[in-house]
Amino acid sequence: MDHPRVYSPMPLRSFHPSMPLNSGNVVVDQGKGKSVKRRRSVDQEPEPPIPSLEEIPRLLEIIQSTNGTNPVFLYRKRLEKSDIQPHQNRLFLTRCEKLMEFLTEEERNAVNGRKEGIEVFAVDSLDKRELYKLHLVRWPSLKMIVINSDWKKIVENNRPRAGDWVEIWGYRRNGQLNFAVNFKEGAEAQSNASASSSNGGNGTSTN
Repeated sequence: MDHPRVYSPMPLRSFHPSMPLNSGNVVVDQGKGKSVKRRRSVDQEPEPPIPSLEEIPRLLEIIQSTNGTNPVFLYRKRLEKSDIQPHQNRLFLTRCEKLMEFLTEEERNAVNGRKEGIEVFAVDSLDKRELYKLHLVRWPSLKMIVINSDWKKIVENNRPRAGDWVEIWGYRRNGQLNFAVNFKEGAEAQSNASASSSNGGNGTSTN
């Protein structure tokens, strides 16, 4: 049975009236009379299927060992460079309606109305079983919801690269909101790792 395909709509772009329209991945540089091959955007890579936690046994075991209940898949994003830079220390959340719906009304009001947002404890699939303290908050200046606080520590321990996917499950532990975070290699990162390996480098991979 065919599975439904996932499309990422691209924003509309404006063109100067004198610019010729063409198809394919070639752009004509009229000033120099040369054809320039356009690099395929990594954003065109389709999203991988949503995994079940049974596919990430270490993460499921950690949730269960801390008495977490009913984990629900909430969010996925392809990481940008700014999401993994230590001095930035934040993950911008885009299209996070499902995550916001998982919150209680009180938590949503706190995220949208408080400068510090709400505190969320998080685990990842590493053997360290470290408990991270995150904050979920809306930045009014950018009108964006972000995860910060110990986010840079998660990045430091897991070492994701730009183009990788971050996946987040939500669950409750003694009534407290918790996140379970997993990283998955994107196609571009896998390609770079393969190239590094073939050239004698030490390419690494994430879960």
